[in-house]
Amino acid sequence: MWQLISAFFIGRAVGGWRYMRVVLLVLLLGCLAVGFLYALVVFNAVRNTPETHHVQHHSSH
Repeated sequence: MWQLISAFFIGRAVGGWRYMRVVLLVLLLGCLAVGFLYALVVFNAVRNTPETHHVQHHSSH
C-alpha cells in the first residue's frame, strides 16, 4: 500500500495510473474548494445571526 501511495505522490505511476492521479488530484482540489465555500457560508450565517432570541420563555406558575 505504501508503494502505491509513494508512487502517487512521487510521480512514478505510469500508464493508466497517470489519468487516475489527475482525477484524484482534481477531486481533492474540488473537495477543498467546496469545503472552503461551505465554511465561508456557515461562518457568514453565524456572524449575521442576531444576538436577541425571539423565543419567549413562559412560566406556568
